[in-house]
Amino acid sequence: MIRRMIMPVCFLFVLLAVPALSAELPEVIAAVETPFRTDTAAGRRIHDYRADFVQESHIVSLNRLQQVDGMVVVRFDATGNDATSKVRFRWEYQPPAQQQIISDGETVWVYLPENNQVIKTEAAKLLQPGESNPTTFLTGLGNLARDFEISWAEPKRSAAGDYRLELQPRQPNPLISKLYLVIDQAAVELSRKKPAAGQGSAPLFPVLSATVADTNNNRSVLTFANVAVNINPPVEGFRFVVPEGVDVVDSLDAPAGF
Repeated sequence: MIRRMIMPVCFLFVLLAVPALSAELPEVIAAVETPFRTDTAAGRRIHDYRADFVQESHIVSLNRLQQVDGMVVVRFDATGNDATSKVRFRWEYQPPAQQQIISDGETVWVYLPENNQVIKTEAAKLLQPGESNPTTFLTGLGNLARDFEISWAEPKRSAAGDYRLELQPRQPNPLISKLYLVIDQAAVELSRKKPAAGQGSAPLFPVLSATVADTNNNRSVLTFANVAVNINPPVEGFRFVVPEGVDVVDSLDAPAGF
C-alpha cells in the first residue's frame, strides 16, 4: 500500500507563568515574530531549536484519527546581507508512519521507506509564501502577519491561560484553510519586558501547539515537548544521502496529507 506523506505542521515551548495583565493582540503577535527576525538582538533571538512532537490527524473522509510521534530540528543561518535566513530542518516521524523530511537549505528531501522512494524539490520553491503546502508557516515565524490575517481564536485563552490565535492565509491555499496557534503566556510576558542596557533575556520558543485545518476540514494537531533552543546543531545533520536502491522523484507529485 502506498503511504501518503505526512507534512509537518510545526513549533515549540518551555516554562509557564501567570501574567499580571492580559496582553493585546499585537503584543502576542510580536512575541511570536520577534525571536525569529534577523534584526532582533542576538541574546533574544532563536537561532535554532529541537523538540519532540506528537501529531494527531483527523481524516474526515475516512473518519480516522492517526497519531504519530517524532522529532524536529530547525536551524536558521543568516545570509550574507543578514536580511534573510537560510532554513535547515529535519523532521523524523516514527513508525507506523515512518518518514524523514530533511532540508539543507537548498533541497528538500522527503524519504518514505515503506514506498522505497525519495521525493526531491528545491527548498526555495517549496517554502516561498503562497505555495500550496502547510510548511510555509513553519519557516516563516518572523513574518506571520505578512502571510496570514491574524485574530483571536475562540476562546482567547486556553484552560492554562495561554493565548490562542486564529490565522487565515492571505492567499488561497488548498492545504491550509485555518491555522490555530497556542502561544506560551510566559513567552509573551518575556517579550513585553525591556532588558537593561547590555543585557538580554534568554528566548523561549513561543508556540506550544499548532492546529492546521484544510479545505476539506481535515485537521492535524501538533503538540511539542522537550524543547531546546540555541543548541547549535551541526549542519551535517541536515544533509540527506539517498539510500542505495531507493527511487528518487524529482518533484512534489506525491499527494500531501495530514
